[in-house]
Amino acid sequence: MLPQSRIEELSLDELRSLERISDGKGWQYRFPPALEQDFQHYVRSLTRNARITLCLLTASLFLLAPGVESLLLQRPVLPSPPLLLVSLGLMVPTFLALAWVQWRYWQRAVSEWLLLAGFALEVAAVEYLRFNSESFGLGVDPSISVLVPMTLLLLARLRTSRSLLFFAVYLGILAAKTLYWPNALYARLPSSWLMIVLILFSSLLAANFSKLSLRRHWAAALRLRRLANTDFLTGLPNRRAFEEHFERVVRNLRRDNQGSFLLALIDLDHFKKINDLHGHAEGDRVLRQFAETLSRFPRRPLDIAARTGGEEFAILLVNCPPDAGRRLLADLQGA
Repeated sequence: MLPQSRIEELSLDELRSLERISDGKGWQYRFPPALEQDFQHYVRSLTRNARITLCLLTASLFLLAPGVESLLLQRPVLPSPPLLLVSLGLMVPTFLALAWVQWRYWQRAVSEWLLLAGFALEVAAVEYLRFNSESFGLGVDPSISVLVPMTLLLLARLRTSRSLLFFAVYLGILAAKTLYWPNALYARLPSSWLMIVLILFSSLLAANFSKLSLRRHWAAALRLRRLANTDFLTGLPNRRAFEEHFERVVRNLRRDNQGSFLLALIDLDHFKKINDLHGHAEGDRVLRQFAETLSRFPRRPLDIAARTGGEEFAILLVNCPPDAGRRLLADLQGA
C-alpha cells in the first residue's frame, strides 16, 4: 500500500480514478500514470513470493527430470546427454538465477522481463526435449508445453500487454519448431492447436478478472484510507490527520533541537447565522470557499491546513518567521 504522505498528496484526477474504479463505473480501469506505477509496484510486491516459488518449482522439476526418465520407462537407464545438458546445464541454473532476481530486484520492472525471457526459454527447452524424446525411448504429449504460459499467467499476475506478448512468443516457438522438425510423429493436430488457443484465452480471462478484482480492492482501500484522514466536505485534512501531523512536527523539532512553527486556530464568526438565514447548503459553500482560500497558505512540505470541527480550522506553518506569520494571518483575515 501507499504511505500516508503519498495518499494525502493524491491529485483530483487520481482521486476520481479511485472512485470510478472502486465503484466499477465505466470500462476504464487504468489509473493515471503515477498511480498506475504505484499499483504495478504493489502487484509486484504482492506476487513476489509466488514468482520466487514458481522459479524454484521449475528448477526443481528440471533437476528431477533425469530421474523421471527411469521412472516412466520402469527400468534403470542412464540419462540421455540432451536431457542432462538442457535440464542440469541450462534450465536449473537459469531458474535459480531468476529466483534470486525475483527476490533481490522484485521492485524493478526488469524482473518481469527477465521472468518472461526465462519462461520463453523453458518453452523452447520443452519443445526441444519433446522432439528429441525418441532418443529417450519416450513419447511426450504435445500439450505439455501449454502448462508453461498457463502457470505463468495464473501465478505471476503480469500486465495484459506482457501476457499477450508472451503468448505471441510462445506460439511463434511452437510454429518454428513444427516447421524446423516437420515430423509427423511429433506434429500437432488441428484440435491440439485449438486446445492450446482455448486454454491460453481462458487463462488470460481468468488472470484479467483476478487483476481487475485486485484493482478495485486496491482503489477501495486507498479511498478508505484517504477518507479516514480527510474532511469529506472541504477536502482538507481532518482533525485526526492534523493532530498526527502536529505530533510528527513536534517530534522532529525536538529531535533536531532547532526550528519553530506557527500554529493558528481559526473560527468563522457568525457562521450559525449563515445556516439559519440561508440554509445549510449555503453554509457548506462558505466552508468550501474558505477551505480553498486556506489551502493556499501551506507552502513547505511540513505545512498543513485542516478543518478541525464544524466551522473551526487550523493552520501549521513550520519555520515561519513571526513577521511573515503575522502578514499571512492578516492576509487571511482580509481574504
